[in-house]
Amino acid sequence: MKISKRSVRALLPRFLMFAGLLAVALAFTGAPATSASPDFSMSISPSSQTGGVNSPVYYTVTVTALNGFTGTVSLSVQVTYNDCLPALNPRSISGSGTSQLEVVACRRLGLHAIKVTGTSGSLQHYTEAFLNAQ
Repeated sequence: MKISKRSVRALLPRFLMFAGLLAVALAFTGAPATSASPDFSMSISPSSQTGGVNSPVYYTVTVTALNGFTGTVSLSVQVTYNDCLPALNPRSISGSGTSQLEVVACRRLGLHAIKVTGTSGSLQHYTEAFLNAQ
């Protein structure tokens, strides 16, 4: 069977229109875009301080809800040496908020790393600051 040029010219516009409509239909029936899961971020300020031995220093820990996060974040703190006594108030934050971190009684001179960890279910993040005890 031989197809004439005339037949091809007559059918080509219809074929192209069908192909264009098919491409548009496929674009609109694709998988929906996925949205990010609820989460939270953490920060601490200031990031570094100098304080006297046995003198309290204060930091602000900020928890920020992301993508509709509404959970409760439990906070814990670790300091490089056990001679520093850290205290968080409050120790948990619902959604977004701040907690005051007080570090006192660092008897060892030098640089101390402070790590605050936030946990909510399977989510866990941390933020760090430093204290130079002089």
